[in-house]
Amino acid sequence: MSALPGYHVARLLGQFFVDETTISARITAADINLSTGELVLLTHTRILSFSDYPQSLFFKGKLVDYQFTNTLGQAEAIAFFTNKKLYVTEEGASNQAGYLYEVVLP
Repeated sequence: MSALPGYHVARLLGQFFVDETTISARITAADINLSTGELVLLTHTRILSFSDYPQSLFFKGKLVDYQFTNTLGQAEAIAFFTNKKLYVTEEGASNQAGYLYEVVLP
């Protein structure tokens, strides 16, 4: 894709089925580790990690499904801090601050 303004056509490169239920299937955030190429997707119930994929075909790579042991609130963001450490944020409510979680991958 060009970074220049103009007419561009999106082209479907792949698709991935997450889950049967709406709440656990919604992707709320994503990040890519620029040094390893690992892509992570955040949902309400898990982190999906894709690695060792050909070219930019993320969903044709190795998938690791990290299920949360405790349910998060409204998980809003995920970011790599190191190759194995991620931060996840949770939205707060009107009378309560949100939370910041540190996730260390095996």
